[in-house]
Amino acid sequence: MAASQAEALDDGPVRLEVAHVSKTFGSARVLRDVAMRVAPGELHGLVGQNGCGKSTLVKILTGVYTPDPGGAVTVAGQNLALPVHPLEARAAGLAVVHQNLGLVDDRTVWENVRLARYQAARFTHRINGKAERAAVAEVLDRLGANVDVNERVGELSAEDRAAVAVARARAVPVNVVAFASSLAATK
Repeated sequence: MAASQAEALDDGPVRLEVAHVSKTFGSARVLRDVAMRVAPGELHGLVGQNGCGKSTLVKILTGVYTPDPGGAVTVAGQNLALPVHPLEARAAGLAVVHQNLGLVDDRTVWENVRLARYQAARFTHRINGKAERAAVAEVLDRLGANVDVNERVGELSAEDRAAVAVARARAVPVNVVAFASSLAATK
């Protein structure tokens, strides 16, 4: 990439930086001194055989696993304490679309996208369903997904279910979206 192209993409701090992250399960060293940087506008892929540690790294980034001592994770200039606390990662703008998508089949598309993020009225704590549905429709439209926000997720195709999971990750401001093999769910 030419220097001018790199400068054009530079619109803020590095979106994700991982340094010296390792993970051991018993006597098995799954990750060893992993380092990576994701700058604004870049797209990275972790590619490898099953069991090589791709999902383990994502689980460390989201607080599911505790890394071995000595590593560091930074999201948009904010150092995250290790082990990562999931709410801290979300507040820093890290979103993950997990392999199993984490959707609730008997709820609607809009309910899945806005789950735990509803905007309730200040005094009555009522959820404005019309506004929530409109917000979800706008996110799906930005993604180019033609999905009815009122349809139950369990009735959707695998491709539309994946679109709902991506919409959930993009429904709030994010710095990094990590996909943990979620494209396999569309087959």
